[in-house]
Amino acid sequence: MSSTDASVSSIIAAFTSGLDIFKKLREKRQRKKAKQTKRQSSSKSDEETQLSRSLQRGSQDVQAAYEDNYRGLGPKYAVGDGTPLISVTLALGTNIYSNRTRLASTYAAET
Repeated sequence: MSSTDASVSSIIAAFTSGLDIFKKLREKRQRKKAKQTKRQSSSKSDEETQLSRSLQRGSQDVQAAYEDNYRGLGPKYAVGDGTPLISVTLALGTNIYSNRTRLASTYAAET
């Protein structure tokens, strides 16, 4: 597996992990709210639905783009351009991690 394959896999795993955290926190929040009241803000529900869909689509979009480009360019695409790819991967990974952390903190504060 080339470093590009590993990078793409890491990005997809980050999206999947973020989605898993989101689902667990949402379920916990829903259980707590169900005990307290049946009232739920539709705007929050819409935002949660949008975030969930975005996290699902993100990993699928990354995988599809990688496969399309690999089919078009072959192994040359999989090798990538080295150092710049590492920088992009680190920046993207950091961004995804900080968003996951912020999401977890937000839901923890609400529960």
